[in-house]
Amino acid sequence: MTDPHQPAQQQPGQQQPHEPQPHDQAPQPHQAQPYQPQPGESATSGTPPLWAPWYGAPLTAAVSRFFRKFFDYSGRASRSEYWWFALAQGVVTFVLIMATGLVASIGSTVDASGQPVSDPPLAIFVPLVILNFALWLTVFVGSLSLTARRLHDVDLSGFFQFLYLVPFGSLAVFVMTLLPSKPGGARFDRPRD
Repeated sequence: MTDPHQPAQQQPGQQQPHEPQPHDQAPQPHQAQPYQPQPGESATSGTPPLWAPWYGAPLTAAVSRFFRKFFDYSGRASRSEYWWFALAQGVVTFVLIMATGLVASIGSTVDASGQPVSDPPLAIFVPLVILNFALWLTVFVGSLSLTARRLHDVDLSGFFQFLYLVPFGSLAVFVMTLLPSKPGGARFDRPRD
C-alpha cells in the first residue's frame, strides 16, 4: 500500500508527471485579456474607456457605444457589444416593419370584382416607410464599423467584410463574428485619452 502523501517512486524510463503550480498557469491563448486600468486611471468606474472592448457589456452600453463609435473603424468590439446591438436593432426593425404593415392594412378593402384594394392612410404610411429606410441606412453605415471592430477582436482584418460581396460571404462573416476574442486583436487598439 502506498501513502498518497508520499511522492510516487519513479520507474526507470518513466517521466515524473509535472503538476502545474499557480505561477505556471498562463492565460489561455484563445481568450482575450479584458481591459485592465493603467496606473493613474480610475478602476472604480467599472467601464472601460471607449477605445477598449467591453467584455460583458450590458444592452444599454452596447447601443450607446455603437452610436458613440459610429465611424470608428479602429479598436475592437466584444461579442457582447456586437450581439446586444444586433438584438436591439432586430427588435426595433421588427416593430417598425410590423407597424408599417399594420398601417398599410388599415385601409385595405375589396372592390366589386373581389380584388383586394389597399388604400393606406398616406399621412402615416409614408413617414413610416421613410423612417424604415432611414433606420436601415443608419444601421448599415454604423454596422460596417462595428463589424470591423468585432473582426479585429478575433484578430482578423475588417476588410473581411468584402466577403459580403460574394455568394455565401455573409455566412462566413457571421461565423467570424461568433468566434471568441483573441489576444492578438489588441494590435488594432488605438488608446486615446
